[in-house]
Amino acid sequence: MTQFKSERDQELEKFLRGRYESSKAYQESEGRVFDISWDEYLVLWKRKRYFYNTLKQKMLFGDVMAFMLSDDGYVLSWKNKNAFMDGICSIHTMEIKTKEMSKRVCHMQSGDTHSQESKDKIRDARTGTKQSDATKQAISASLSGTPKSAETRKNMSEAASRRWARAREEKATAMAAMLGSHPLQQNAVVSNL
Repeated sequence: MTQFKSERDQELEKFLRGRYESSKAYQESEGRVFDISWDEYLVLWKRKRYFYNTLKQKMLFGDVMAFMLSDDGYVLSWKNKNAFMDGICSIHTMEIKTKEMSKRVCHMQSGDTHSQESKDKIRDARTGTKQSDATKQAISASLSGTPKSAETRKNMSEAASRRWARAREEKATAMAAMLGSHPLQQNAVVSNL
């Protein structure tokens, strides 16, 4: 076990020992393998020298707990999403980060897709909500004045043509349902006589 020299270092060791034990208990309660010894935990802190010194300073001024509870506080966290998915806590898969940085580790990355369950939750949360007029105006302002490429204009034109064709077909179908037959079919029968 590493021995600290000054009284302040001993206080910091005691504080970090508590953080180590709570991190271990949390990860094991989540069903993960916690393979980090106390000495390795200290190495992780020493790698983040700035965090370590900031924590030491917070200990000196007595506001360490308030700091650690904030989003700027430090936690033992996964290096990346792949490490999280493996679920093995080791000195190679974990590092000391701010809480804010830790929250982002498992966010969606480029190329990731939502599961069907996630899609359902998103749909349920958004169903029935409407954007405020201020939001609509902000979206409009951000999009106006943006030049469109020739390919984009062509795609937009084709999509609009398809929309109008579909609308005409739906209108004709609805009219046919009202009249009992399709109006174009009646004209075809008359011309064949």
